[in-house]
Amino acid sequence: MNALKSEGWPPAPDTESSVKTPITRKIRVKQLAEIYGWGESTIYKWCKAKKIPHFQVEAHEIWFDLEKIELWIEKYEVKTKDEVVADWEAKKITGTRKAPKS
Repeated sequence: MNALKSEGWPPAPDTESSVKTPITRKIRVKQLAEIYGWGESTIYKWCKAKKIPHFQVEAHEIWFDLEKIELWIEKYEVKTKDEVVADWEAKKITGTRKAPKS
């Protein structure tokens, strides 16, 4: 490994390059647990059950993309009663469906 470093590997990032690499927000299980307050064992269970988006390189090397996690969380948002009523009114639902109770 030292031989690679003495040969200039890995190369230093070129700050003047026209090619921009996307900023990734990849984190590990421990970081995800700290950010959201979830237990690490819960996160591992979700991964095993394929309930949470993740990357698994090896058995215990699990990575998460924060953007995908945020989208995953939004999928489980429960709307307030006012939001449900507003959606219902905006769609002008007619027919046999009853309006939500106020």
